[in-house]
Amino acid sequence: MMAGTYNVSDNMYTLTAEQKSALFARNMYVNVHSVDVGSGEIRGQVLGDATAYFHTNLSGWHEVQPIMSSAFGAASVEFMSNGNIMLSGGFAGLSSAVATDIAGGGHLHIGGVDANGGVAIPVNISLGDSDTTGFFAY
Repeated sequence: MMAGTYNVSDNMYTLTAEQKSALFARNMYVNVHSVDVGSGEIRGQVLGDATAYFHTNLSGWHEVQPIMSSAFGAASVEFMSNGNIMLSGGFAGLSSAVATDIAGGGHLHIGGVDANGGVAIPVNISLGDSDTTGFFAY
């Protein structure tokens, strides 16, 4: 009872107008609850219609040069048909508060996997607990 499959034939629903609005506003997510974590052990935000989706896991190991950090996070970038992008995701476990004085504390850079690059796009961050957690507000 620790794994499962979502069968399409068992998961077809008619949405109310309110639910449809929530879906298009990206305000719906899938949540799976376990006996040990009744509030939900895994979660995923439902993404809207986009031309392409890009995803990354945030880790100190991805820094150039890699660093040891217990902080973690994830981000998704949706490339929309109108040429805009939407970024969503979040992070937790920073060793100290987000350094908002460094170009706002979070941004997209242009650079390959083995190189650092300049700031390309600032990211809006909503900070949480002790400013060591946050999510990317859109």
